Amino acid sequence: ARILKASGRSVVVVEALDVSAGESGHTSAHLTEVVDTRYHSIRSKFGREGAQLVAQASRAAIDHIEKNVRSLSISCGFEGVPGFLVTEGNGHGEVDELEKELECMRECALNASITKNVPLPFEVAAALRVERQAQLHPVLYLDRLARSFTQDASVGVCRLFTHTRVLD
Repeated sequence: ARILKASGRSVVVVEALDVSAGESGHTSAHLTEVVDTRYHSIRSKFGREGAQLVAQASRAAIDHIEKNVRSLSISCGFEGVPGFLVTEGNGHGEVDELEKELECMRECALNASITKNVPLPFEVAAALRVERQAQLHPVLYLDRLARSFTQDASVGVCRLFTHTRVLD
């Protein structure tokens, strides 16, 4: 909504509950370039360029959120942290899988490495450590973000309707 408004559009956002209700308000709020489908799988289906596009989009999303936090002075605990993808498995297959993923991540310009040193209360067989990831408090972030696009009347018009369910 903020991007559309900045381009001069009038925008209406309709939310069935509160802005940060549901999954958005209950997420762990780890912002990461490690996507659910592994990069080596994406590369095998969509080529190296496809995997690189996913990595670029993930990085852009984190950077966009950080830009919002800074430009709007959102006090939401935004912090740059490393991200980890771990395996507890002792079999070489799982570690080999992480090494294959590391190779592809590096092709996609992610700053990643293999480690066994992770901030967990148990040992792992191996982990991918990905730098320049982040975390934040999602409710504080989303509530301030929503207020920001409805308050500034200098460009476009934005209206936010919460507790409004669209059925048709």
